[in-house]
Amino acid sequence: MAQTFLVSPKIKQKIKYSKNQQDSLALLKLSNLTLLKEIKNALSTNPFLQYTSLNDSYIDSLMMAEPSIKDDLISQVNTTRKKINKELCYYIIQSLDEHGFFQENIDDLLNLFSITSNELDTNLTILHDLEPCGIATKNSFDFMLYQLKSRNEDLAYTLLNTYKEEIENSNINKIITELNITYDEFIHQMDILRSCTIYPYTSTNTAVQTIVPDLFIHIENDELDVQLNELINISLVEIDTKQISEEAKAYLRDAKTLVNNLSFRNFNLMLIANDLFTYQKDYFLYSSPLKKCTLMDVANRTSLHFSTVSRIVNDKYFDYKNKSYPLSVLLCKGISNKSTREIEEAIQSIVMEENPSCPLNDDLLVLALKERGYNIARRTVSKYRKTLNIPSYKVRAK
Repeated sequence: MAQTFLVSPKIKQKIKYSKNQQDSLALLKLSNLTLLKEIKNALSTNPFLQYTSLNDSYIDSLMMAEPSIKDDLISQVNTTRKKINKELCYYIIQSLDEHGFFQENIDDLLNLFSITSNELDTNLTILHDLEPCGIATKNSFDFMLYQLKSRNEDLAYTLLNTYKEEIENSNINKIITELNITYDEFIHQMDILRSCTIYPYTSTNTAVQTIVPDLFIHIENDELDVQLNELINISLVEIDTKQISEEAKAYLRDAKTLVNNLSFRNFNLMLIANDLFTYQKDYFLYSSPLKKCTLMDVANRTSLHFSTVSRIVNDKYFDYKNKSYPLSVLLCKGISNKSTREIEEAIQSIVMEENPSCPLNDDLLVLALKERGYNIARRTVSKYRKTLNIPSYKVRAK
C-alpha cells in the first residue's frame, strides 16, 4: 500500500520593527542618567530641539559624573574598527543585568532588529571580547566556557561542556574513563575550572554608579503621590517648514521622533509606576509585607506587553525618604512569597546577629532563613550574599 505523507507547513509570525520603533523601545530601557546624556547630546546636534530645566548646574554636575560600566562599553563599541551593528550592540549593553549577562529572548531580538542568528552571533562575539571580557554571555556556565576557550584550555572546556552533570554528581570514574585521563590530570583540570570567575563584572569591581531617580514618592494624607523626575523638558522649535532644506527636514523628523519617544517612555513609566505603587501601597503606608507581584502581573493589569514592562522596569529608580531604590524591589518573584528586598534584609539581619568568632556559612544561612520562613536554595542565598557585598564566612571570621 502506498504511503501518503501529509506535510503541514509551520507558520512562524515575524514582526518587523521600523527604525523609529527600535529607537522607542531602546529609549524605554535607559536609566535616567543615560537618558539625560542622550538628550544633552541631541540638544547639541539638532537645531530643532529646545529645552527648559529647573537646575542647569545640577545637570552639568551629573554630566561630569564617573561613567558607568555600560557607558564605557558603549564607548568601546564606538571606537572599535570591527564591522558591528552599533544600534544592536547599544541595545544589548543597556539590557545587561547586574553581572554583565544578556538574558533577553533571542527571537524577540531577531525580530526587533530584523537580523539573522548569524548576524546576532557575530555582534555578540565582538561584545564578548570587550573589556571586561565575557560581557553579554548568557550565564555563568556560558561565561566559564568563554574563558576556557579564550585561554585555549581545550580539555577543561570539554570537561565542563560535556560532563557538567557528572561533575555535579561526582561521577569521576566515568569522566576519567571516557576522556582517557589520569585522576591527577582530572584534579588539574578541575583546578583550571575553579580559576574561572563566574561573572563578567559585579558591584565590587565596577565604579560607583551615579543614580538619578526616575520617580519621587511622597506620602500625603495617607495617600501615595508618585511624581516623574523630569530634569529636562524638551520641545520642538517653532519654524515654517516650507522655508527649510531637505537636510534640515531630516533633522526636524529626528527631533519629532525623539520628543514622541520621550513622551511614550514617560507615559508608560508613569502607568507602570502608578500600578506598582497602588498595588504595594500598604507596604509604604502601614509597613505591611510586599505582596507577590511579577512582571506578568503588571503586564496584565496595565494591558502592556510583558517585554515593554520589563524594559521600563529595567534600570529605573525611585526616591523615597531621600533614598533611592530600584523599581524592581516592588516585584516579588515568588520565592516563598517573599520579596527580594525582604530576603536581603533577613540575610543582613542574620549576619549582624551571628557570633563573630563563628560566622555562618551559606548552608547555615539557609537553615537560619528557613527558621524565619524563607525556604531558599543554598546557591540563591550565596547570590544574595554576594549582591549585598557580604564576604564569605571565612573572611568574616574574627
